[in-house]
Formats: sequence, C-alpha cells, structure tokens
Amino acid sequence: MNRGLRRKQNKQQRRGATPRNADKALQKALSAVEAGDPATAFTLAIKILADTGRDDAAGLAAHAAVQLPTPEAAVTAFARLSELRPDDADIENDYGGALCQAGRFEDAERTYRRALDRRAGDGMLLANLGQALLGQKDLPAAEAAFRSALNALPNLAGGHHGLGLALKDQGRLADAVTHFRRAFQLEPSFRNYRDDLEDILKAAGEGFDERERMYRADLFKNADDVAAAMQLACVLRDTDRGDQARELVDSWIARGHDLALADQGQVHEILGELQFLQGDFERAWENHHWRLQRRERWSGPPAQPAWLGEPLAGKSIFVYAEQGVGDQIMYMALLPDLLARGARVVLESEARLVPLFQRSFADVECVRRKTHRPPQRPTRTSTITSPWAVWGAGCGAISRSARPALSLPPIPRTHRPCATNTRPEIRTCRWSALPGKAQRLNSAA
Repeated sequence: MNRGLRRKQNKQQRRGATPRNADKALQKALSAVEAGDPATAFTLAIKILADTGRDDAAGLAAHAAVQLPTPEAAVTAFARLSELRPDDADIENDYGGALCQAGRFEDAERTYRRALDRRAGDGMLLANLGQALLGQKDLPAAEAAFRSALNALPNLAGGHHGLGLALKDQGRLADAVTHFRRAFQLEPSFRNYRDDLEDILKAAGEGFDERERMYRADLFKNADDVAAAMQLACVLRDTDRGDQARELVDSWIARGHDLALADQGQVHEILGELQFLQGDFERAWENHHWRLQRRERWSGPPAQPAWLGEPLAGKSIFVYAEQGVGDQIMYMALLPDLLARGARVVLESEARLVPLFQRSFADVECVRRKTHRPPQRPTRTSTITSPWAVWGAGCGAISRSARPALSLPPIPRTHRPCATNTRPEIRTCRWSALPGKAQRLNSAA
C-alpha cells in the first residue's frame, strides 16, 4: 500500500470515535459536570452516545440533563435521550420527571406508561405515574397508581405521601393521616413529610399528643427553636392548658431582643391570641398588631397612615389584604362598621374574592391585589391600591378600632408555614457520573 495512503487512513482512524477517544470525551463531560456546566457535559455525552451507544455515555448524559437549569431544557435533553435509548425505562422515568417539573402532566403520564410497558409493576414508576395523575387532578386514578406502587414497594415513603395527598384532596382526611404518618416514619428527615403530617393533623382536628411529642423533641434538639416552642404553645392552648401555654410564651417574651424581629412577631401574636381568649382585649390588640412584623402586605407597605379610630364621615379608607383567604372572608363581617361611620371603603383582596365581595358589598370599591406599582385611581377592574385614601387598615386590624371590646374578634390560626413544595415529588434515577460505569441509584428529585 502506498505510504501516503496508509498515513491518510491512520489519520482518519485517529479522528474516529475509538474507545480511547470516547473515554477522553466522557472524561471532559464529567469534568464539565463537576465544574457546574451540565449543558456542555450533556452535549459531549450525547455525541458519544450517538456515535457508540455506550451505556456510560447514556448515564452521564442523563446525569447532566437532570442538572440543567430549567425544566424546559431538561425536557429537550431527555427527549433526545429517549430517541437514542427508546427501550431504557430509567431514561423514560427521568423524562417523565422533567415533564412534570415543566407542568406537562399529560405528556408525563404517557411517558411513564411507556416505561411501565418495558418494566411492568415497577413500584417507583407507578408512584411517579401517580404524581403525574395528581398534577391532572385525576384523584381516583392517582390513588390507584399509588396503591399499586405500595403493593410493589410497601415501604416507599413517596408512595405513602402521594397516596396521602390523593386521599386528602378527596376529603378522606382520616385515611390520609395514616399515610402521611407512615411517610414521615419512613423518612423523618424529609421536611415536606413532617410539614404535611402536621397540616393534616390540624385539618383533621386530631393528633395533639403526636404533635406535642414532635415539638418537644425539636426543643430537646435545639432549645432555641422558637417556631417549635410556639407550635407547642398552640397545642397547649388547644388542649385546655392555657396557663401552661401562657407560661411558655412569657418565657420567650422575656428573651425579647435576642430574637429576630419576625420571631418576636410570632411570639407576640400568639401571646395576643391567648390574651383574647382571656378577655384582655386592650393588651391583646397591641400584641396582635405584631403580626405585621411576620406577614408583610403582598403589594408592599400601604401609602396611607394607619387608621386608629379617627372619624371617617366623608373620608376614604383603604382596607388592604393580609393573611389567608379564609381570614380575608372572616374579617369582612366588619366592613358594615366602617360604612356605618360614613366611610368610603376601598377593599383590596385576592382576585378570586373580588366577585364575592362585589356582590356582598355594593357600596364598596373592590380591587384585586397586585405586586406592581398602583395606577393613579382604582376602578372595579383595577389591580391595586388607593394611594389617595386618607386612612389605611389591614383587614385584620379593623376590629381594633371598630369593635375594640364588644365581641371576641376572629383569631387566625398561627402555625409554622408549610415549606411549599413547588415541584411534584418525582423519583428520578441518580446516574453514576463515572465513564465506564452505568450504575443507577434511585433518589428523590
């Protein structure tokens, strides 16, 4: 063979996707992952996968895809992976998870069902299918999927939690408690399980002993856990142990400036609730006002000075939204007091409550709350505040001046806010990022 032709062939071979070249490319991809550049890592790994079909390239590409910065980018990446590995149930599983994160629950359901065609009866896949069905609000189907998952994996914490969610949304609180409790028992370090168990126990009006044990355990681990202490005070209050609750709260009041401002607000707010129950309205209102140190108005500080009982005849007052939907509805019982004083009332609320309040209070200007700068003057279809009003008052503060001691004011529930889980709990496949190995370990997304 001509020597020049041999050199040309050798050069072409060196440029090809030989095992040695593939290993180097995968090592670069791994370095990119470790450097926090999953996009580059995916690009390198997917090329090797397309050229060689290697399992470790597929694993590294999937490992990079789950770290991409947006759900949409992950969906695009897994769509490409799915094309190259159509029979890989693990990749389909992660593809479904990315679709769920992007809010594409129907597409996720189809993806999980394809994976189950390849791996029938897989408990993890069935639990993830349940999450996709929950996203579509198909509660009976979600319940069935989670029950099938637990038949395959009885100790799957995510399966119990998902089943609890499906049962709770169907109004079957007692059954939901059982599965939320089991999820927390199986994975006590996962905060969402703990928070959801607390919430369902409160909603069901049960589990006071269980919650008390939780909070005492928290305080045993960390004596400075003010949130646990205030939760414990609420349990003591709700189980007719008001004196013990008051003693506990007073001990934290004494710590005063050692606490963060928001924590001081929580302690004072619960003290105010206890004082309301004891009929000590004068002191209770002062402490109840501390809630504003914890829950700022959604649209920013009001432009108006606080109304403290000044004459309202011929004046405008802006009543702004605070706390939850139930609290906003509850406090509306006091609007007639303002109208009776001759006030022109501009009422801010969540958008879904505006039609209700418009029907209920024909003489009240209703606006929906918004987070951007308000227009000059509101209308019934405007989006926020009334900077021209003379006075402002949070909906929870009307009683302070309108009915300071005539009746027991509404007492909002104060409990630790649930750490919102902004994404569905999808069990993904953790892929080994080591070239030459395709190890896959189940993990929570």
